[in-house]
Amino acid sequence: MVGELKEFLSHERRHRAVFLAELQRRHYPRCRSYWLCGMGGLALGLITGLCGRKAILATTVAVESVVLKHLAHQLQVLGDIDPHAVAAIASIVEEEQHHHDHSAAQIDVNDPWFRALAPMVTAWTEAVIWMGMRS
Repeated sequence: MVGELKEFLSHERRHRAVFLAELQRRHYPRCRSYWLCGMGGLALGLITGLCGRKAILATTVAVESVVLKHLAHQLQVLGDIDPHAVAAIASIVEEEQHHHDHSAAQIDVNDPWFRALAPMVTAWTEAVIWMGMRS
């Protein structure tokens, strides 16, 4: 999985750069949950990495499901209001969908890892996004 994970990491770094550029263009600071997201992602990655392939796949599917739902909502809300933000978001959706689909194709939703991790990871990811969206 190392090759896959390195590819995904390169995508995520690009996504972070895209969003940072948009924030800088607007003279906005990073969201309040930026460091929480980073630390949570690091902890989640370490834990699932120690638990193995199925845990990594289950976590990836859960995180990307929430992220894709959030991005779709943002695209809908922004519509014609902010074409720069829409372009930034649209530029990453395909890669996020690939992360989700590639991982989902390798795991059974009835697998104990998925059933145990998905609800917790989903709730945590939703909470971090919710916190980041508050002004």
